[in-house]
Amino acid sequence: MSYEEKGKEPVGEALSGYKTKIEEAVLSNFSSDKIMETFDKVEASTSNIQKYMGVGAEMSDEIRSAMTDAASKIISMGGSMGDLETIQQGLLETTGRNVIASNEYFSEIYAAAEVSGQSMKTLQDGFINAGYNMNNIGSEMQTVLDTSRALGVSMQAVSAGVLDNMKSLDTHNFKGGVEGLSKMAATSATLRVNMSSMMQAVDKAFDPEGAIEMASAFQRLGVTQSELLDPLKLMNMSMNDPEQFMKSISDMGKSLTELDEKGNIRIAPGSIRRMKKLADAAGMNVDEFAKMSKASAELDIKMQKISFPDFASEEQKTMIANISQMKDGKIQMKVDGEMKDVNEVLQQFKGDQKGLKDFLESSQPKTLEELALEQLTTSKAIEAGIDSIANKTGLAFAGSKTGGKIRQAERKIVRAGTDAVSNSFDVSKLRQGFDNEVGVLTQSLIKLSKGEGSLTEVGQSLSTVLNDVKGGFGSVYEDLKKNLGTEEQKLLSSTNEFVQMLNSTVVSGADFFSKNEKLGDVDKKISPEKTNEKKNLQVDMSKIRPENNVDVFKKIETNSGLTKEQVMEMSSLSAKENLSGEIVLTVKVDTSDSESKAKLERLLQSDTQVRELLVKAITNAKTNDGRKGYMSK
Repeated sequence: MSYEEKGKEPVGEALSGYKTKIEEAVLSNFSSDKIMETFDKVEASTSNIQKYMGVGAEMSDEIRSAMTDAASKIISMGGSMGDLETIQQGLLETTGRNVIASNEYFSEIYAAAEVSGQSMKTLQDGFINAGYNMNNIGSEMQTVLDTSRALGVSMQAVSAGVLDNMKSLDTHNFKGGVEGLSKMAATSATLRVNMSSMMQAVDKAFDPEGAIEMASAFQRLGVTQSELLDPLKLMNMSMNDPEQFMKSISDMGKSLTELDEKGNIRIAPGSIRRMKKLADAAGMNVDEFAKMSKASAELDIKMQKISFPDFASEEQKTMIANISQMKDGKIQMKVDGEMKDVNEVLQQFKGDQKGLKDFLESSQPKTLEELALEQLTTSKAIEAGIDSIANKTGLAFAGSKTGGKIRQAERKIVRAGTDAVSNSFDVSKLRQGFDNEVGVLTQSLIKLSKGEGSLTEVGQSLSTVLNDVKGGFGSVYEDLKKNLGTEEQKLLSSTNEFVQMLNSTVVSGADFFSKNEKLGDVDKKISPEKTNEKKNLQVDMSKIRPENNVDVFKKIETNSGLTKEQVMEMSSLSAKENLSGEIVLTVKVDTSDSESKAKLERLLQSDTQVRELLVKAITNAKTNDGRKGYMSK
């Protein structure tokens, strides 16, 4: 079966596809649609955080800039905008304060969560509630990583042990704080015992009565370790060295085991009853005690069979033992893809202390971020890398104060219009009006049903209702024009420079109805009297100078053969001002030359470009009171 038949892309095709994706990612930084799409995503997350904080627009710039600064690094590790929101939200919930995370905090928490297998919220709760500075969580989790690497145990197991037992830092003295707790968690993982179960035994020995009872029971059961037979030593280990307490208990347990003929470790049949009593004396679950005892025995066997270099540290010995395995009576480890005898591998480092250190550490990432990246699949790592270069312009715009001002301006301008409409349509008044007027029609229908009225009367009632409702909407229309003007004045007084800039491109409240065909029709139908003349105005035709409007007359001459002089002679303007204050200009074509007149009228009717150019020229003319005119035809 070929590679293609398995449903996989050949490497060449895959690389070609990635090339296309990279190009698209780069181009996304120059796409206005992508920029605004990115801004919308950032704004959605910001809005959710603002709601939780209970703050308004004054904090949005800070929130957006913090998240967008960290976004590229999070995305490069396979994360998303949603992860940033989760981290910030978790920080707010844990601290109970309106604290905004730094971009370093975002990336450290995300990497720590990915590597440790713990949720971002669990990490934040564990450390912050234990009194650790939020900005130290990353470095403390790095300590957990270093400890697990040094001892060759699972990072996730150690992380779980640390986070589940953070409260123990307040009741026991772990050397180095999280470092000591991490070592105990690592030792727990090595011994395959649940750290929380072990801490129950530690807590039992913490109390004087519990320590005396434990030491006495161990003595009766034949325990030989002196530190376990002295109540004071038990109490001291419990308080100041819980890890050593656990090691002593596990050493006691390994004496209960044996190696069978197949190389398996088990509890010796003759020691089962004693094992149960020892577990009870230690305050541990029997199953946990048995697992710990067998793991301790396995570690002891490895330690005895491995010939460590004299300079090897205890951590290095433990690491080698943990990453090796027993097979066919030998202790082996995987090197260069092959299982090899540990002693043969170590032989090459005889006298080479640095060489051994480099060998043990060479294949292990040094930081949480490196590990988070290396744990991604190849395809996910490539996609994350490509995604990290996409939409950077959008992120920059979304995080900038300028971007925030522009979107705020957009919001204010649109809301100004919608608020004006909302304030004009008073639902309660309209509802009452409908109910009152429909009552007239209802009464007519009731009379008709009783045989007291006529269809003519019903028709008259219906006509009355429609006229009254129509008049009511006329009132709404007047309120709307008034409210639009009020909102426009608010925008003009805004301190946001973009509000004024964008508002200048939007038609004013006074022009809104005259320039909207549908609303203009409503205006005429509801309030036809509003189009009556208020006064006539004269327009100075000399203001339209051919030399200042070359494009207009050149176009006319090309398409109709009429010269500038002919157009000026044939054209005249008249103006009217209606009650809403609008100046309406009318262009008339009047000449005895019917052929030329027909040419110009035909051109104005058929050529949109000519009309637009001529309107531009005419609207530069002034009325006799200094105002600009507006074309109606």
